Amino acid sequence: MLNPKMLQATLDSHAIVTMSVIDYILVLTFVSHDYHCRPAARSCECSMAAAMTSAERALDALGDQTRRRVFLRLRKRSCSAGELAQGMHVTRSAVSQHLQVLKAAGLVVVTAEGTRRLYQVDYRGIEALRRWLDGFWDETLGAFKEAAERAAGKARKS
Repeated sequence: MLNPKMLQATLDSHAIVTMSVIDYILVLTFVSHDYHCRPAARSCECSMAAAMTSAERALDALGDQTRRRVFLRLRKRSCSAGELAQGMHVTRSAVSQHLQVLKAAGLVVVTAEGTRRLYQVDYRGIEALRRWLDGFWDETLGAFKEAAERAAGKARKS
């Protein structure tokens, strides 16, 4: 796993220190695309596909503004659908539907407390999404390191 210090050491050792942040992003994007298109990277596509499906559901669920507002309200405490609907200018029924989408995406869990259903953030879903994003970043940084080392090797030879 690469961290920012390792990346900076790689960049410093290969004299790529004058790049701006936007340049880094562009290089990481192209290197990541190159890395993912190589045959060796295709062997792990099945495990990445399963993680991607879960991450896609979570990202799709959070793509709706109302669901993001509901989700943000749940960060502070467990709430019922009625409590969440207060002050949101949507019906309790609409909030319940949004909660079902968040639950299906693995971002919310529901518990019964008497006759009420209380919803809360499922941190396992957040952790799974974070791991997926971290994996992408680690692969991209690893590919960038390989590309920088290849470029430095070519520069030394010429």
